[in-house]
Formats: sequence, structure tokens, C-alpha cells
Amino acid sequence: MLPKAEFGWFVCSACLFTCPGNCPRFLIGKSAHSSPEQRDMEFEVSGLPESWPENWQAGDYRFYRVYPDVPRNIQVPPRHFGLNKVFDFLTK
Repeated sequence: MLPKAEFGWFVCSACLFTCPGNCPRFLIGKSAHSSPEQRDMEFEVSGLPESWPENWQAGDYRFYRVYPDVPRNIQVPPRHFGLNKVFDFLTK
């Protein structure tokens, strides 16, 4: 590594795809498979393990493919998560 290089770990997403549902482990989003008209629907997702196992079976973890929540006006950027922390770190 470079001797004076700083680094940081960030959780971020350039575009939000879902929002919290009404119950724990439920999300609301526009399913890419069963919602051709892109209506919001609530679905259950798998809880994340404390640490990822080296091997797992198909279906052990379920995460749906969803459409991003993008404004109709293409000049308005999509809502994001955590990018302000990355920007602040890079510009400090």
C-alpha cells in the first residue's frame, strides 16, 4: 500500500431499488419478474448470515430482482444511499 494513502469502507448504492416493508425482512419494490407494469409489491427476503458460508445451496438465500426507483424526469438523479459519505471522504 501507499504509505500516506487513506482508505475507508462504505455501504452505498447509486440508486435505491427497495424500501422497508411492513414487517422485518420484507421489502417493497418493483419486481423485475412478476410486475411488467412495474407496480410496487411487498416480498420477503432472506436474512443475512453473520458471516457468509463458503458453500450454500441454491435457494438458501432469496433476493429478488427489482427495478430501480428512477424519476420520470431524466434530469433528476435517482435517490441514492450512502454516496454522500463517499463524496465527503474523497473531498476532505
